[in-house]
Amino acid sequence: LRAQAAALEEKARQEESARVEQERREQERREMEDRDRIAREELAREDEARRLAEEERKRLEAEAHRKAEEEARQLATVDRKRAEEEERQRVEEANRRAEEERKRDEESQRLRAEAAEARKQAESEAQERRRLEEERARAEAEARQRAEEEKLLRAEEEAARLKAGEAAQQKHAKEEKLLRAEAESARQRAEEESVARKKAEAEAARLRAEQETRKKADEENAVRRAEEERQRFEEAQRLRAEAEAARRQAEVEAGERKRLEEERKQADAEAQRRLEAERQRSEKERQEREERERAATAERERLARELKEREEQMARMAATSYAPDIDATHQQRRGVVTQQMGENSLADATMATSWQQQQQQQSQPGLHQSVAPGYAPAAPKKSALPMVLGAVLAVVVIGGGIGAYFMLGSKTASTDQPTTKTEPGKTGGGSNNSEPKSTKAEMMAISGGAFKLGRDDGPQQESPAHSVTVSDFSMDKTEVTNAEYAEFANETKRTPPSHWPGGKVLSGQEQWPVNNVTLDDANAFAVWRSKRDGVTYRLPTEQEWEYAARNGDQANLYPWGNSWANDSAVVKVVSPQAVGTFPAGKNRWGVVDLIGNVWEWTSSKASLYPGNAGTVPNSDKDHYIMRGGSYASEPSGERAITATFRDWVPASTKHPTLGFRLVRAGS
Repeated sequence: LRAQAAALEEKARQEESARVEQERREQERREMEDRDRIAREELAREDEARRLAEEERKRLEAEAHRKAEEEARQLATVDRKRAEEEERQRVEEANRRAEEERKRDEESQRLRAEAAEARKQAESEAQERRRLEEERARAEAEARQRAEEEKLLRAEEEAARLKAGEAAQQKHAKEEKLLRAEAESARQRAEEESVARKKAEAEAARLRAEQETRKKADEENAVRRAEEERQRFEEAQRLRAEAEAARRQAEVEAGERKRLEEERKQADAEAQRRLEAERQRSEKERQEREERERAATAERERLARELKEREEQMARMAATSYAPDIDATHQQRRGVVTQQMGENSLADATMATSWQQQQQQQSQPGLHQSVAPGYAPAAPKKSALPMVLGAVLAVVVIGGGIGAYFMLGSKTASTDQPTTKTEPGKTGGGSNNSEPKSTKAEMMAISGGAFKLGRDDGPQQESPAHSVTVSDFSMDKTEVTNAEYAEFANETKRTPPSHWPGGKVLSGQEQWPVNNVTLDDANAFAVWRSKRDGVTYRLPTEQEWEYAARNGDQANLYPWGNSWANDSAVVKVVSPQAVGTFPAGKNRWGVVDLIGNVWEWTSSKASLYPGNAGTVPNSDKDHYIMRGGSYASEPSGERAITATFRDWVPASTKHPTLGFRLVRAGS
């Protein structure tokens, strides 16, 4: 009986051992299935990320090609319009010159006709003077003849009187009456002759007066004709001078047209060069993406092979194991920075999106930490295999992060997320649940004045430089911080930035500039702060912003001077920093962070400066200008950030590199 009992106990122990071994093997099989499922899910996500990255790459290439074609069409349209305008101006100039030549010919013909008419009139006046001279001579001859006849008559009368006296003695009584009658008749004839003589003298005087009048009139006419001739000569000289000036102006205009044509050719060449550079850059980026994708694919294949080998080895081993620390694995993934520095403006989404993803992942600590239902881990034993497998899985996850780069690295910020009110109690103003303290920004008084907006030696959208006058205003010393924006969001129940975990500012980031806010968010904040402080705040205009950033009429390229200075701005880093980190970058009035940290909204709509031959696309006319660059901007190179750099985005844009500051009128 004891032997049978011992045999039964041994059999029970063997069955228990077999059952435990079976349970252990079953547990290990479930663990292997879980790891295999996780690996397959990661590979599937990587494949999906690669597919999305390829689609995004194709879309970006198509978009770049479309933009290049659009720019080429615009340049062709501008060239055609310029050529048509120049041709029209040449035709108008030719017509104007022909009209001036015709007028000069008509004026010359008129002057010749007037000269011929003047000669004819002079000849006619000379003939008239000769006729008057002849008439005067005839009148004088007739007067002399009448005087001689009168003298002869007087002599005859005297002879007759003497004869009558002699006869009177004989016939005194008889002829006395006759003599008196004859005397009376002679007296009457003498009186008539005297009257005729006086008339002749008066006529001669009249003729002399008329001659003198005609002479004076002739002299006046001669003076007038001489004055008219002088005026015609001066007019002819003026016309010749105007013609010479017009010729010189035409030469100047021809030179200007030639210069403009050369500038247009240079601009065309520059545009072609930029297009070629953009194409080469896109091609280089495409090749780099393909190379990274090939490397990632090879790495994934290697890891898959290694994982398969490890699984086979695991299946052959009898030692116990425990599940990998998935939470630690994902924490490692969150710590990997896979992005590269981008260019200025919101094309800097590469690095900014990486930082934003880290923020969002930190806001969800329970993400990816669950395991398969029914999983009950066994007690760990001293074996290096689980650590190896955990490391392999971590590498796989990191590889997934590399794959995610191809999907996330080329995406731009969301521009269509509407701002909505949140449920009461779901907004926050700090890193804890306590009520936020009132945070008021410091403002710096800026005296207005005239300055040159833009510059002529920069990119096309920054030219030409032109005079602008700005009134006195006050500007926030720093960009609006997370702390003050959290106070606003808490009081107004407005949706906080999407990267705040649970609607709260992360601890240590209270003095970072707020970002991921739309233009409407910024304007709503200005209204809230105006009510809080009892003054009217608003976003700065583009003119006010550049006036402050360039130190007014000093026209500096940076707030601190005309050349780049290290440790003066938050640029070329992976995330924002606390406002005022670099006090050396302040302007003459003490305003800091005008360059770098985050782009800043302005209230000015997208536009080109007066005198700029370009046009704003219809799709961009409702966009708003942003200034100053961000933490992802480049301090040097083709797209180096300066105080004159400008770009525009839709008003609904939310982006990790975009924030704002406020101003108010007066100092």
